[in-house]
Amino acid sequence: DDLKATRGSVVAVSSIASQDPIIGLSPYCMAKAAQNMLVKSLALEHSVSGVRFNSVLPGSIKTAVYDNFGDAKDQVLSDLDWRHALGRMGESPEVGSLVSFLLSLKSSFITGQEIRVDGGANLLSSSHDAYAIMVGQLENKRYSQYRSDSDKDDAEQAEKDEL
Repeated sequence: DDLKATRGSVVAVSSIASQDPIIGLSPYCMAKAAQNMLVKSLALEHSVSGVRFNSVLPGSIKTAVYDNFGDAKDQVLSDLDWRHALGRMGESPEVGSLVSFLLSLKSSFITGQEIRVDGGANLLSSSHDAYAIMVGQLENKRYSQYRSDSDKDDAEQAEKDEL
C-alpha cells in the first residue's frame, strides 16, 4: 500500500544469465529468467497504480564472489575482462548507479524493463574471435593486454595457420 501511495519503484537485481545461458548453471539461469518474468508481470499488474517494476541484469561485476577461485582468481578475472566490449569487468557502483536511477523519479516513465549492465558483453558472441580470425579481422588483438600467454599463443598460431 505504501508503494501505491507514493507511486514507488521496485528494482530486482537479476543477471545476464537470465538471457545468456551458462554451462552448469541451468537452475540459476532459469530462476533469474523467471524472476524477470515476475517483474514484468508485476509491472503490468501495478501499472494502473503508478508503481514501477524493473530488472537490472549485471554482467561480470568485480565482487568478493571471485575470491572463491583461490589461486586461479587473477586468471579468471583476466579472462572475464576481455569478454566485454569495453575490455573490463564492471564495478559494483556502476550497477548501483543504475538501481538508484530506476528508483528515482528521473525514471518515472520506465517500467517492466530488463536493463543490462554488462560492458557490452552482449555484443560479443562466443564465436566472435573465431569469426574475426576467419575474416582476417583479428579482433582479439584489441584485448591482448587482458589475455593469458597461452591465449596469445593460440591467437598467434591461428594467424600463422591462416597464412
